[in-house]
Amino acid sequence: MNKKMLHNQQDHLIQTFDWYKSLAKKGNSKAQNKLAKCYEEGQGTEIDLTKAFNLYKEAAKQGNSESKCNLARCYEKGIGSEVNLPKAFNLYKEAARRGNNDAKYNLARCYEKGIGTYKDENQAMHWYKLAEEQNEDAEVAYNIARYYQRTWGEIDDILRCYKKSMALGHARAPYELAIYYANDKEETFNLIKLSAIRGYVVAQDELGYCYYYGRGTEVDKKEAIRMWTLSANQGSIATQCRLGWHYEDGIDVEKDLEKAIYWYEKAAHAGDEGAQNHLAECYEQGIGLEKNLEKAVYYYKLAAKHGFSAGQFNLARFYEHGLGLEKDEKKAFYYYSLAANSYDAEARFKVAQCYDNAIGVERDLEKAFEGYKEAAMLYYPSIQAQYYLAKCYEEGKGTMQDKEKAIKFYQKAADNELALAQYKVGEYYKSQDIARAFRWFVKAAKQGLKEAEEEVKECKKIGYAEIENQAQMIRDYITRAEENDVKAQFELAFCYEVGQGVDKDLDKAIKWYRKAAKQDMIEAQLNLARCYEMTAVDDEPGELDKSFYWYKRAAENGSMYAQYQLGYCYYYGWGVAQTMERAFYWFSRSALQGYA
Repeated sequence: MNKKMLHNQQDHLIQTFDWYKSLAKKGNSKAQNKLAKCYEEGQGTEIDLTKAFNLYKEAAKQGNSESKCNLARCYEKGIGSEVNLPKAFNLYKEAARRGNNDAKYNLARCYEKGIGTYKDENQAMHWYKLAEEQNEDAEVAYNIARYYQRTWGEIDDILRCYKKSMALGHARAPYELAIYYANDKEETFNLIKLSAIRGYVVAQDELGYCYYYGRGTEVDKKEAIRMWTLSANQGSIATQCRLGWHYEDGIDVEKDLEKAIYWYEKAAHAGDEGAQNHLAECYEQGIGLEKNLEKAVYYYKLAAKHGFSAGQFNLARFYEHGLGLEKDEKKAFYYYSLAANSYDAEARFKVAQCYDNAIGVERDLEKAFEGYKEAAMLYYPSIQAQYYLAKCYEEGKGTMQDKEKAIKFYQKAADNELALAQYKVGEYYKSQDIARAFRWFVKAAKQGLKEAEEEVKECKKIGYAEIENQAQMIRDYITRAEENDVKAQFELAFCYEVGQGVDKDLDKAIKWYRKAAKQDMIEAQLNLARCYEMTAVDDEPGELDKSFYWYKRAAENGSMYAQYQLGYCYYYGWGVAQTMERAFYWFSRSALQGYA
């Protein structure tokens, strides 16, 4: 806008102000209300909140309902007067009874939140419904929808208000509305996209996920990065940290450490503990920055102070080994313990190690055992803890000796590719099943474990025929599986999953589980869903969609376990939009069959 236009606009505001002023002096209540607005907002004159308040009050005395509503707002917010909530409530009530729609909405808000009166959900609902009837304000419609949502109102009322708010141009309304179209991925995508186009930062972030994983649209990772960049530039701290990670590792973008550091720093300075931890790692390892252990300590301390378990763990590591600060084993134990409180498996393992080896605390083998046990049995366990827990059971260290439990946990650690555990499992099976022992020794030998290499040579001497029998079994499974024998497909998939008779290969396990699952074998559907879930956690979060699909297939086929897992998918939004109603539906179905 050029200077001439600005000047003309200002002249117009001044003329309007003068006109309102002349009419207000004659006692015109509408002019008094408009003049008060000019004083409140500085239109055509200097801002003068006291004059605005007095003019609203003068017009309200004449029964002007809009002025009563504005005067109530002044008493509520302390505009030109002291805050007086009971007066605000009473004025909203008077104006609402005279039909002022803004006053109806604000009166409902007072009853909802107990502003100047007692809380009354029935009165709040009554006045919100009256306000909704004549409302043409997008924000008001949105807030009414949110109220209906919070109070478990009728779905039709919630949808109607969100749709009205959306039609009036509200940015967030389409995003909230998308929740109710969870079963229509394309419509969900379109609503999120509309919200993103209107500038809602959360929707921009979510739209990025839609493009990234192909939810309701084709996969377009370039567009996903573009949407995340829009979101990050609007101040989405979590998105800034995510972009840093993408640029650091060159994931879906050209690797650019300078940009990675830029986004980590923005998020870290805005208080994101994850970014603070990432930035500390960059300083520790010299990634995109000159290596600086003191600065690494600074950012680890920030992340730890904010309760970020990885930051606490890394700070403990620095104290344990004296990196960038003076070695202090007591502080190391303290920060490992803090990290362990967040169900961090590796932190719990380190606490157990501290008790086992008297690092910063008195030696206590029972506490060490309990620590190993906790870390080994978490949903995402510590592999090292599984191994050391097995050793405790094997040696009777901190607990009663139990050979069966020892091999159980050696097996778990071996399945997770720990060479020492693979060797231990091989030793266990050597006298019982030479073929199985051989496979485990081979796995450990491939990781360079010398003892395992010697055992491989020994096994080949004493039990090669038995090893060959296992290979024949696998060949038989393959032949029958390729002939579409559903049981053979399932058994072959299981062999690939656990490494029985073959090297463990999750991709091949998924391939054969999928073939059996398509033939409606419930066990295969369950295992396939679980395998996709494992893949999602480790490598590709987009695989959660596939995991959800197969849990749903198995649930619909009557599997109570699948029904329970499907409830979790809806509850946490794993592979599907988060929908509490569907979550509780599937939890209930599972519970009715006795699984809860």
